[in-house]
Amino acid sequence: MWFWHRSSKLIPLVAPVRGKHLAVPQAPEQSTEMLLKIQPSDYVLHAPLDGDVTATSSTSIELIGWDQQVYQLLLTSSAGHCDWQVRVGDHVTPVGILGTLSSDTAATAILTCSRHRPTSDATNADYLPTLGY
Repeated sequence: MWFWHRSSKLIPLVAPVRGKHLAVPQAPEQSTEMLLKIQPSDYVLHAPLDGDVTATSSTSIELIGWDQQVYQLLLTSSAGHCDWQVRVGDHVTPVGILGTLSSDTAATAILTCSRHRPTSDATNADYLPTLGY
């Protein structure tokens, strides 16, 4: 049956902000995989992928992509925050604007995009109730 097979294709990511790309440390044993690390040179933040907003804070936003994985944009800055123009439940695309960085943030901030790796048991358990099991 074709609906039992999940697509293992990776969804394409785009840089959420213009700036200098930095080296990404790889740690395969962790549950979170860092995908992008950027020092912003612009104040406008875009979505790195098509997805739905699940959580926001002053320095981060979480998205669920069409591959049902959780992605997080995190701003690391001692002073500064993001002014989000989207709310929880909104669908976002790379064309749309997620929000803007505060004016004192761009010079010292680092923006990271990471993906939370689901466990295989949790992934399979999410689909069984929809099939009536």
